[in-house]
Amino acid sequence: MTTYWIGMGIGELVTDRRPVWRWNERARVMLQRWGAPALLLSWVPFVGDAIVALAGASRAPFGWFTLWVTAGKLGRYALIGWGSAALQG
Repeated sequence: MTTYWIGMGIGELVTDRRPVWRWNERARVMLQRWGAPALLLSWVPFVGDAIVALAGASRAPFGWFTLWVTAGKLGRYALIGWGSAALQG
């Protein structure tokens, strides 16, 4: 959630609709292509942070943001839990 709020603040620094930071190009393309469901990947290192910051900068509705991020993180931890249980067999 912190990255979302930081993204909102950074969004005010955007000029000509181009972000002032460059490492988020892949995340920006993903967010434009997939929309809010791209937030399911918010747990992925680096790219996930950029997606979340871009969602904040674009003023994505906080309710939808929370829904997609929560679903993505729950899916990740469910998969980790299932994999862990399968390994302990």
